[in-house]
Amino acid sequence: ISGLLGIQVAFASKAAPCHSPKWLTHSTLVLTVASLPPLVSTMSHGAFAGLALVLCALIGAVWVVAREGAMGNPRFRQLIHWCCGGVVAVALMFAFDAFQIRTKVLALDRYYNEQSKELGGAAASRTGVWHDSINTIMKYPLFGIRITGDREVITSEYAAQGGYLSHNVFLDYGRFVGIPGMLLLALFFFRPVIQMYQSGRLAQYLPFILAHFAMFIFWMSLSFQFYKTFWVLWMLMTICVILPHSRARSPSLKRPTIPKMNRTAPIHLST
Repeated sequence: ISGLLGIQVAFASKAAPCHSPKWLTHSTLVLTVASLPPLVSTMSHGAFAGLALVLCALIGAVWVVAREGAMGNPRFRQLIHWCCGGVVAVALMFAFDAFQIRTKVLALDRYYNEQSKELGGAAASRTGVWHDSINTIMKYPLFGIRITGDREVITSEYAAQGGYLSHNVFLDYGRFVGIPGMLLLALFFFRPVIQMYQSGRLAQYLPFILAHFAMFIFWMSLSFQFYKTFWVLWMLMTICVILPHSRARSPSLKRPTIPKMNRTAPIHLST
C-alpha cells in the first residue's frame, strides 16, 4: 500500500512522464481503505505506531512533490481533498458516535485489554523482550552472545523457555554480534535509500522509499530478517539507483568511423 501511494504521489510531480491512470488511482484508494480495518482492529501499540509513522511519511512525501509543482496537477489536488475529507468525516462520525463507531472501538479496546490480561504479557507488549535485548547489548556491546558464548539473562515471560526473539531485527543482531554488527546491518539496510537521496531525484524514487519505510516498520516489529519480499525490494532499489550511473560511465557503443580515402591522391603499389 505504501508503494502504491508512493506511485500516486510521484506521478503528481512535474518530472513524471505521464499522469497516473484512473484505474490505478481508484485501486489505490480502495486498497488503502480496505487495509485500515484489519490494521486498526488489532488494537496493538505497534499497529497504531506503524499507522502514525506511515501517515507522517506520506505527509513528507506530499511535501516533497509539492516543491516539484504537484499542486498544479488537478488530479493530485482532488486526491488531497478526498483524503482530507475522509479524515474529517471519520473524526466527526467518531465524535458523534455515528453508526456506533465510537462504541465499537471502545468495545474492541476493552476486549483487547481483557485478552491481554488472560494470555499474559507475551500477547500484550514487546516491552519485556526489548528490555532484555537492550540489557544484553549493553553487557556485550562489541561481540554479542553468539561470539562470547555466554548465556543472557531473561527476565520476561520467556525465561522458562530459555530463549526468545526480540521482535526487532536490529536488536536481534545487536544481541548476537554486538553493536558493530547492528550498525553494519543498519548501513546495509538504508544504503539504497541513501543513494536515492543523494541522486537528487527524490520525487521519482518516492514509491521505493515509502515501501522501504514500511519494511523498516516491519523490521522494527518482527524478527524476520530473511523475509523475501524485503530483499526483492532492496535489490530492485539498488538496481534502479545504480543503473543510471553505470550507463553514464560506460563508453558509448558506436560504429567505428572509417576514414575516407582521397581518390585524387596517387596510389603506390608495392612490388
